Amino acid sequence: MPEPIYLDEAKEAFPHVSLVTRYVEGGPEFDPQDIPRFAKRFAKQLFEIHRTGFAELKGVPDAWQTITSRINWDVKVPDHPQKDLEIRDLLKRIQPEIEPGPSVFLHGDFWPGNTIWRDGEIACVIDWEEPHIGDALYDVSITRSELLFAFGEEAMEVFTDAYQDLSGMDLSNLAFWDLCAALRPMGNFAAWAGSWAALGRTDITEAGMRALHLVFVDAAMAQLNP
Repeated sequence: MPEPIYLDEAKEAFPHVSLVTRYVEGGPEFDPQDIPRFAKRFAKQLFEIHRTGFAELKGVPDAWQTITSRINWDVKVPDHPQKDLEIRDLLKRIQPEIEPGPSVFLHGDFWPGNTIWRDGEIACVIDWEEPHIGDALYDVSITRSELLFAFGEEAMEVFTDAYQDLSGMDLSNLAFWDLCAALRPMGNFAAWAGSWAALGRTDITEAGMRALHLVFVDAAMAQLNP
């Protein structure tokens, strides 16, 4: 990780508490030649984040509270093609039955755009604006959905298998967390697709993201509501 060189706790230089680090050579990888290797390296990096031992940090949002708020958000204009209300109703019904796993330090937005690569390896993880403390599956499901959009189902499954091999984690609640992650792009698919286009991935379209999102949602709902 890069060396920290300045901490602005008093918000004198920036509007929020900010940490400045040394420059890291490299760049994001949005079109890897070896997708399975990429997915496995991604899993290893996320696992390393989760085992940092920072789960006792004060002032970091609780993942369970964030998920509860997201589930109960008052949807003024449901994104009907993506089963918005159906997903929320199912999550509200089953949430009391879910027992969160052990709390770890979470990145909160671990996707390809937030990693810097150099010489085929991850040199740095950036954009720590959404850290949380909570069940590791909170992060795992977010990353699963992002890899699905970026590289397809194989990348998502290779990542998941690799993470489980490293962590030995019980994935019995994965479908619940997948549906929670599925709420993130609701009503915002056009902007998400536009962001990918700006990064050179014009093959990732709103229609394509919606189709993959439904695959993701249907698989999770089939497990939770057979």
